[in-house]
Amino acid sequence: MILVTVLACIEPNTVQPPEDVSSVTPSDLPGEQNPDFWETHGMFLGGIRLSFVPEGNWDMGLQPGDEDYDSSHTPHHVTLAQDFWVSETEVTVEQWLLYMDYHPTAIWFGEAQAAEELEQCLDCPVHSISWDEMLAFSNAVSAYHGLEPCFTCMGEGEDVVCSIPQDPYTCEGYRPPTEAEWEWAAIGGESYLFPGSDDINAIGFWEQNSDMVPHPVCSKERNGYDLCDMGGNIREFVLDWVSPYTATAVTNPFTYPEDGYYAGERGGSWACRRPELRVNRRNLVWGYTRDIHSGFRLARTVHPSE
Repeated sequence: MILVTVLACIEPNTVQPPEDVSSVTPSDLPGEQNPDFWETHGMFLGGIRLSFVPEGNWDMGLQPGDEDYDSSHTPHHVTLAQDFWVSETEVTVEQWLLYMDYHPTAIWFGEAQAAEELEQCLDCPVHSISWDEMLAFSNAVSAYHGLEPCFTCMGEGEDVVCSIPQDPYTCEGYRPPTEAEWEWAAIGGESYLFPGSDDINAIGFWEQNSDMVPHPVCSKERNGYDLCDMGGNIREFVLDWVSPYTATAVTNPFTYPEDGYYAGERGGSWACRRPELRVNRRNLVWGYTRDIHSGFRLARTVHPSE
């Protein structure tokens, strides 16, 4: 297992891509409505697979009296008005390298640790990327597969800066899930405390079972929507920026960067406490740009023509 520099989860207290690439076929995509779409736009690189998540509604947030409850978790009713796809796993090191031309670990931790990561954990989640780099990756996947990108990005590599020029629920390409989509996908059509189980050790790596290092994706049980690691292993950036919830019922909620405090994250990491892996718990973030505990997964709206 790779060695990493450990930073606390809670507030304090040129590399070549691999040659062996797996791919996904339409039959591997639960709920896809038009196999011709995948034939037209091509198979994913690096074994990216999508799971279908249906539209739905539920009460989002924590209840007063829950552990870690505060005003940013005010319960409110949410409706998602369209189906969407979510990648089964967090984006891995291998998948990042196949769509991008640089290795974040090499930049921030040096070539030696990057080489160790390539040798020992290509299927671990990519980390130490910024919110903007996540959007640039999403654009790269969209462009590779002939879809209109969702974001406007300027600059390259770790210096890229991106903006959101359109409603993320209606854009054609790939993107990170919104915070509401992330939570609905994590619930998985079930009623567990954690994504896929009430047993935290069955579904995720956290501070008491991880040896304080990341692990290969999908090493734990999946949830009801066939998603891995929605709790633990790596914290996941969502597309929204964080602002307190209100009690008002909303449809397709989204918080643009100019309306929030910092980029939102969900799910907890290999260094996080138990409460942070719950399906309805927002992760504590304190204004960093990138972190060794932070990664992401992809999503995409299911459009009517598909």
